[in-house]
Amino acid sequence: MNLNLNIHLLPCNFEDINEKEIELNIKNKMNFIFLFELETDLTHPFMNKLVDQSFTKFFKLVPINSVEHIQSYYEQQISSKGIGELLKPITAAIVCLRDRVGQLPSNLKPAYTNNLLYLRDYLANPLYVKWPLPDLPHIGNFTSRDVERSLLTEVKFNFDNEEILREEEENRPSVHESLNTNFGGKTQMIGHIIQPRFSKKNPTVKNYYDNKRLEKNYLMNPLNKEYKYLSGISSELNQHDVLTHTLVHHFSNSIKKTTRLNEEVNSFNKVSNVRIKDFEVVIVAYEKLSRDLSETQQSHFNVNKKIEERNQQIEKIKHENTEYHDFIDKLSVSSTIDNEIKDYIVKDMEKYDILEEINRLEQKLEGVNNENKYMTEEIDRAEKAIVESHTQIDKHKINNQSLQKLVQKIKDDNSSIEAEEAELRTLNEKLKDLEEKHYELHAKIKETLINLSEIGHRSRHTNYHSRNKS
Repeated sequence: MNLNLNIHLLPCNFEDINEKEIELNIKNKMNFIFLFELETDLTHPFMNKLVDQSFTKFFKLVPINSVEHIQSYYEQQISSKGIGELLKPITAAIVCLRDRVGQLPSNLKPAYTNNLLYLRDYLANPLYVKWPLPDLPHIGNFTSRDVERSLLTEVKFNFDNEEILREEEENRPSVHESLNTNFGGKTQMIGHIIQPRFSKKNPTVKNYYDNKRLEKNYLMNPLNKEYKYLSGISSELNQHDVLTHTLVHHFSNSIKKTTRLNEEVNSFNKVSNVRIKDFEVVIVAYEKLSRDLSETQQSHFNVNKKIEERNQQIEKIKHENTEYHDFIDKLSVSSTIDNEIKDYIVKDMEKYDILEEINRLEQKLEGVNNENKYMTEEIDRAEKAIVESHTQIDKHKINNQSLQKLVQKIKDDNSSIEAEEAELRTLNEKLKDLEEKHYELHAKIKETLINLSEIGHRSRHTNYHSRNKS
């Protein structure tokens, strides 16, 4: 592919730029811009002169698994969640991926093996050809245990940039330049061993993880695989006046346990309130059923009373009917039949009226009996509902008692946790006192060393004059 290519190297902060010279050399808008610094301001006024918003393509050069890669991956999440929530996962990713910076994933190795020939068609026509390479790899989620494991593991880098290595070798001071000038660049005889005294006052202090690695206490050592020994969290330490990883670990667990118990208490309170409301609803329903039962019983009593009154009326009518029959029998044998016949007709009409009344009363009595039967069934159902309500009330009482016992147990656990926290605060105060005593002792030792050095100087001066006099 033949390209007429012009390359311009510009600073990312756009300072010390001769804009007139640039305008003479750059007559057209740039087709591609490669960003070596991710912090480059793409909205800078000078940048607007170089790019065409509809045509210019931007490329950010990011080493895989580097800090820039992690920053690019979390940029969108930071805008939505905030840096406070993502500071811990970002730091964990930087630590855990520090030994994998620049390692190509399997899907990108063919592209780099062929010298990025996959980009040829895209660079020739970027408007119509899609970007052929995959996106940056996904950054995993790393826990505190992963960070601890990574810090306890040796990291070896294969750095093959010969120019930087040569420059570092040239800038490194020689042994003679670093000798202590107090002895005139000479060596000091100590126990018949000639050792150079370097002028560096503060040698590099190894931190916790460096010491672990120097002692071969890292994960790659097959003799040390126990996580509790590697991290320093062990339960075998019996010195209770020293703040150790164990105490910090237990304190963290106590806080988590207290938080979890408080959440359980709050949830139990919510459930208890709901169950109390349900119990109140059951009580209201029970009272309503009791009132309905009382009303039903009163209605049943009234119906029975009316039935009894109707029965008395029927008996009375039957008695009168018997008397009418006797009277008719007497008329049949009486001599004065003519007048009596008239009376008989009158009485017979009254008799039919009475029979009709009796028929009506019997029909009404049948309806009352049906109503009485229905009310009896309703009373039976109400009594069953009352029994079920009593059963539900007993169950709610038992559940309420169990909840109260559980809440009391949680309160007792909280009191024990508060005692442990008080003990931890006492240990912290003891630690502060020990640190203050340590500082005082350090100051006294320093003062004693100064006095000893002054005494040694005076003794050497005296011996020198005594030798001259002799």
